[in-house]
Amino acid sequence: GRDSSRDEQGACALLGTQLSALLGERPVTHREAQGHESDTFMGHFPRGVTYQEGGVASAFRAPRPGAGPVRKLYQVKGKRNIRASEREAAWGSFNTGDCFILDLGQ
Repeated sequence: GRDSSRDEQGACALLGTQLSALLGERPVTHREAQGHESDTFMGHFPRGVTYQEGGVASAFRAPRPGAGPVRKLYQVKGKRNIRASEREAAWGSFNTGDCFILDLGQ
């Protein structure tokens, strides 16, 4: 994704190459840049795409018991190819030109 480190990007490229070799070089690889996805790519997701925070630092852990609801803010862009990107849940994340969804975790 847009916020991935160089190490994560390199690991993605390496693992993609290894997967291609494992499958006998039959797969065709297409690269898409977050926020600039092709119509072909977006056509695979007729209900839109949602980008969420996470990755290595999150370790894909479940929320701690008693931690309370997790509040998330999504910035929604696009009319034909809809994208929702997770933003920091703070006033500074808002602007007047986009649509936002506040998920209160309930």
